[in-house]
Amino acid sequence: MSIITLLAQLIPNDRLVSALRELETVYGELEEEQRAWIAVSPFRCPSGCGRCCEHFVPDVWEIEALYIAAQLLIEGREGERIQWRPDIRIEERQSLQMEGRENAQIDRIERLSACPLYNREGDFHCTVYATRPLVCRVFGFSGDRDKWGRLRYAPCRFMEVTSKERQGKRQRAMKVEEEQQRIERGQLKQDTGGEEKPQWTEQELSSRYPVLPPDMTLFGRRVEAIEPAWAGEREPLDGALLKALRKLQLYWRFSGPERAA
Repeated sequence: MSIITLLAQLIPNDRLVSALRELETVYGELEEEQRAWIAVSPFRCPSGCGRCCEHFVPDVWEIEALYIAAQLLIEGREGERIQWRPDIRIEERQSLQMEGRENAQIDRIERLSACPLYNREGDFHCTVYATRPLVCRVFGFSGDRDKWGRLRYAPCRFMEVTSKERQGKRQRAMKVEEEQQRIERGQLKQDTGGEEKPQWTEQELSSRYPVLPPDMTLFGRRVEAIEPAWAGEREPLDGALLKALRKLQLYWRFSGPERAA
């Protein structure tokens, strides 16, 4: 049984349930387009990779936060400790390392700068994968638009390439990763020159592949239009999720006569 079906039994709020069903539909259509793109393209996430979550707290719309909160509520996880995250920058971590601070303190910085729903020790890392927000869904397997409105695609630099034409670049990718780790440890200065990360234009994509990656801009507009009152400005996931949990708990409390009493 889906999360929304279970939520509808718990909180019979037609407006909420209808909006979340529409959000689920948008997510489903995005996944269909991504499956089609993945089937013809050589780009793959490395098994067990979670680097995109390690120093990133996504900004979400309220409707997305409500969807994640619904999963936590249904699974009885609404009591999980989700704190407001301070603005922990990579530079702060580098400074601690250069000063020779204890690993435990550096590890604390690492954890605070990660997504609050990211589990470093788990095999799959994301603890709300079924309801993860749009920005997490589009990453790596979607394109965006340049200033002329033309589709373009840039894979994540940690992605593996399965096609024969670029198998030889895997060693280079490992070298780039090693250099990035050294930069983060303060052992190597950032080199802004040299080859940029690969990026393909719409014309190049069309000449190489029979299917184009989905347009993340289009899907973002669709999510934003589902329920204008729950769209507006996005905000960091940690704060948005705390508010969404409180809203759902309030709906739950007053959703029936026996609770109102």
